[in-house]
Amino acid sequence: IQTPISYVSIDVNPSIELALNRLDRVVAASAYNPEGAGILDGLSLKGKEYTAAIQAIVGSSAMSAYLTDDPELVITVASDGARQVRLENGAADTSMQMGHSCHSASTDMATAAQAHASGLSLGKYNAYLQLIRYDDTVTVEECREMSIAEIRGLIRQYRQGEREKTQETPPAPTPAPTQDPDTDGGCMNDMDTDVNNDDNSGMPAQEQHQYRHHGGHHH
Repeated sequence: IQTPISYVSIDVNPSIELALNRLDRVVAASAYNPEGAGILDGLSLKGKEYTAAIQAIVGSSAMSAYLTDDPELVITVASDGARQVRLENGAADTSMQMGHSCHSASTDMATAAQAHASGLSLGKYNAYLQLIRYDDTVTVEECREMSIAEIRGLIRQYRQGEREKTQETPPAPTPAPTQDPDTDGGCMNDMDTDVNNDDNSGMPAQEQHQYRHHGGHHH
């Protein structure tokens, strides 16, 4: 029961990761930067059901300072099979119920192992894998010093550049207005998380990913 079979990463500027057992209860909580350590200090999370642990972290007074001015709150789940979808939905819904919009993502346990070997939280490592699709010169060490918002900001810049190139050749006679999902309110499924595919077509897989809203409205 104490063996982790799932992980949930919560990244704003603090990076925190929860290891869950087969009952979806916390067996360990880890901080991946000093800000995360400050959040965990004083919180007793071991044995809590994962949504209760997310509530404790996101609702803590120490975290509140990071959740102002439209923060980038990213919740990333690593598990396998149907549990992965269930945990991601539960984590995103918990954040929404607390009044915080978030970006949710999911990946597999193999990617979690790679994240741990790199010294990055699951959420940051998943964002790093997306970033190097556009710029393979970026290193794990550089991402370790960046906030999740900074990494995601770079990804958005590269995507915007690709969209502009596509619009230049050839120009559509009556281009339909496009909306960047990252500007939409609510808790949504994040950028593509299938980072282990073998598609060598050259087209970033995340461009084909469907954003999914987790019910409710952001206020």
